[in-house]
Amino acid sequence: MKPWRLWLLTLLPFAATGYSAPLNDLAPLRWENRIILAWTDKPQAVVKALRRESAAVQERDIVWFVFSDGATQSNYSGKLSDDFATVMTEKYHRSTPQVLLIGKDGGVKDDESELLLKSLFQQIDAMPMRQREMQNGS
Repeated sequence: MKPWRLWLLTLLPFAATGYSAPLNDLAPLRWENRIILAWTDKPQAVVKALRRESAAVQERDIVWFVFSDGATQSNYSGKLSDDFATVMTEKYHRSTPQVLLIGKDGGVKDDESELLLKSLFQQIDAMPMRQREMQNGS
């Protein structure tokens, strides 16, 4: 095999893994994920509760973001842009504490002052899109 072909073959796997731009708004998640945005003075408690319910969170296609003192914690697997927290705060935040549920359609479905996962799960499970997901087993 010619050396240039061998070199090309070694680069091929890297070409298949596309570059993904850092997330700077929620548009790329629309129609794929439900979103929980939480602004809190007690981020560890909120993150612990979300992680404790990770199976239920995953089953409902939830991506969550917890904002506190300039830090962001999330179960989002990609990279966040440097101004993601600022963009989310300017667009959605009105007070601390605040927990928002955003549906797959991008609309705000709930706005509470605390994270009540059981209530959020019940609300999600009552949504028509979620009903179809449960019927289809997805």
